[in-house]
Amino acid sequence: MFHNIHILKTKGDIIMELKKDKVKVREEIDRITKEISTTQSYVIPDTKKDIIKNIVSNANAFIENVDIHDRKIRLDGKIKVYSLYLDGDENNSSLENDLEFSENLDLNKDIENEKIFFNTIIMVSKIELKVLNERKIQLEAKCKIEVNILKESEYEYVLEVEDEGSKIEKLESNIKINNLIGSGNTKIALKENAKITDVEKIMNIVKIDYKIENVDYKISYNKVLAKGDVVLEVFYRNEENKISKNKASFPVMGFIDIPNVEDTNICKIEMCLRKAQIDVINDNNISADLEIEANLLIYEQKEISLIEDLYGIKNNYKYSKKQINNSSITEEKLLLKNISEKVLIDNIKNLYDTNVFLRIKEKNKNGEEVKYLADAEVTYIYDTFDSKNILSLKKVFEFDFSLENESYDIDMKIENSNFIVLPDSSIDSKLEINIVKSFTENKSIDIIENIEKDEENSIDTYSLVIYYTQKGDSLWKIAKQFKSTVEQIAKVNNIENLDRIDIGQKLYIPKAV
Repeated sequence: MFHNIHILKTKGDIIMELKKDKVKVREEIDRITKEISTTQSYVIPDTKKDIIKNIVSNANAFIENVDIHDRKIRLDGKIKVYSLYLDGDENNSSLENDLEFSENLDLNKDIENEKIFFNTIIMVSKIELKVLNERKIQLEAKCKIEVNILKESEYEYVLEVEDEGSKIEKLESNIKINNLIGSGNTKIALKENAKITDVEKIMNIVKIDYKIENVDYKISYNKVLAKGDVVLEVFYRNEENKISKNKASFPVMGFIDIPNVEDTNICKIEMCLRKAQIDVINDNNISADLEIEANLLIYEQKEISLIEDLYGIKNNYKYSKKQINNSSITEEKLLLKNISEKVLIDNIKNLYDTNVFLRIKEKNKNGEEVKYLADAEVTYIYDTFDSKNILSLKKVFEFDFSLENESYDIDMKIENSNFIVLPDSSIDSKLEINIVKSFTENKSIDIIENIEKDEENSIDTYSLVIYYTQKGDSLWKIAKQFKSTVEQIAKVNNIENLDRIDIGQKLYIPKAV
């Protein structure tokens, strides 16, 4: 169904009719990537024993709030750090600390008055605990933040044009476009308890991995139910001073108001964790206080015949064009790096866990090629036959790779990892690392916003023109130049393939009838 019909009266009451429709898209207007660092000192609580040496620290980062003002984006968040350490009695003990941060990112343009949306990602790239003295520590965390800033735009475009005073030739193409029906988000609060184990006592949490799985939706009248499962993999120290792990899963759901949503619409849902507080409440159970944000986009796929160009046989016309960009973040794998090394740990008994940080140390450009020097820092968490404590060992594996250019952001992600303790007390360490580039893919189309009649008409009196084709010519361009039609030129010159003409080809151009 057409959105609008414009009836334009001209001299002599000759009527030109424009049929218009509207399309709504989400466009990227800015994308910012930044490394942030935060450092804070803490005094060991009186309930904890002195700290002598840090064994291992793990961290989870959350962006809790996003705000925009004066061409700046303000991000407020928290980094939760779990540390396992050796105390003054030469026993394992633990700490839990929060590193709060606020970061202002500069925007490239003023977008305060536009309807904008943010996609944010934060990843911990380094966590370090320094022992200043037995009662004081210093925590340093580094994170990579990516912010994708988008706006919703609505465009009106011409679908059809008719003029009583002139035949109009149109160059059209059939395209499919995702028309945005609506968007929205909701924050889901979750407070639940979960049993982690019934066979041992939880002394303290060492590490938590978060995932959101089974994301799905259900459409009802003017509402969309977004649902999923928050899965926690909890690593904890038991009363025998060993590390165990178990999972807890929590279903979450929330409604988002979307007027005019239908079952046939395309639905895209993203869920992310904004806040998390996990506490041990007794020997076997934990409490989870979580906040999850669900972001929703609803599309309908429209197939339209879009006018690319036009001209009149008797009248001339002017038209204005607009480019629409439908933006999406795309990730492309560039190459795969393999690391295979054996790491010797004398008298190792159990390997409980490994922490892996990937980092690019430097890059050097040589012509069109860029060479990167990188490393993988692996921390092994283990115990031995002759020690009562959990220990750690840090090993750095260096590697390099080359790419053709640097016109995009480079990231590294672990595809697969495998660490096996061998009989000779070595750990067979294998890593598969994907080198990926992330970029914004803009699918753009040109639409005609408006058409007006040009009063400066030129009257051609020829009945036939002989024309020799030139480089860059097409039948459409030639027909438009001489106010003929593609069909008549093809018929007179016995042209079967309308998309192929040769340079220097002799054509007879008839006057349009």
